[in-house]
Amino acid sequence: MRRFLWISFPLIKGQFHQFVDLKKILHHPQTAWVILFTSLMVTIVAWRVSEQSLNQRLQDRLKNKTEDLVGAISQRMLEYEVSLDALNAFFQASDHVSRADWRTFVETLDIKDHFPGIQALGYSPMFPAEDLASWESRVRQDGFADFRVTPAEPRDVYTSIIYIEPFDARNRRAFGYDMYSEANRRNAIDKARDTGEPAVSGIVTLLQETESDVQPGFLVYSPL
Repeated sequence: MRRFLWISFPLIKGQFHQFVDLKKILHHPQTAWVILFTSLMVTIVAWRVSEQSLNQRLQDRLKNKTEDLVGAISQRMLEYEVSLDALNAFFQASDHVSRADWRTFVETLDIKDHFPGIQALGYSPMFPAEDLASWESRVRQDGFADFRVTPAEPRDVYTSIIYIEPFDARNRRAFGYDMYSEANRRNAIDKARDTGEPAVSGIVTLLQETESDVQPGFLVYSPL
């Protein structure tokens, strides 16, 4: 059995003709077009308002994310500078820093946990061409018989990665490299030397990168 709920509306005498006229208007073709046009306009306006509101929310979220990212990068760079300051102080407080001393100090810093993102901490002297043989000889006496400064092309001024830690397989690829031979690195080295402040290089491909999954990197130089 089906059941219904309903409401009835009596038409007051005199309103019946108005109801009939209204019915005719609603069924007129032009009325249908007016209703369609009005509906479309209302839909377009609602869509535009909704789109603007959504775009504003997206812009606000992007701004907040960007500020968070910039803050995180700035904090990370400060941490990197702290590690360089610690190494600089270690050199200043020592009459001589040996290769073993360097390794022990870097291990104490525990860069993997305390300074994530650092591939290596290194020490590089700068010297004129006439001292090249002397520097290569010093490193060879440390047990690296095949050590040489690379690249081999003659130049007036050299640098060389003498100490680098962790001294793992990837970082050994950079051992002996003259960073002054490459423009991005050289510009940062010159800036650090001239200002006495840490300087960041442009984007480079680190010597530690392998042939697969190569990713860009950069270096921070602090004058000693």
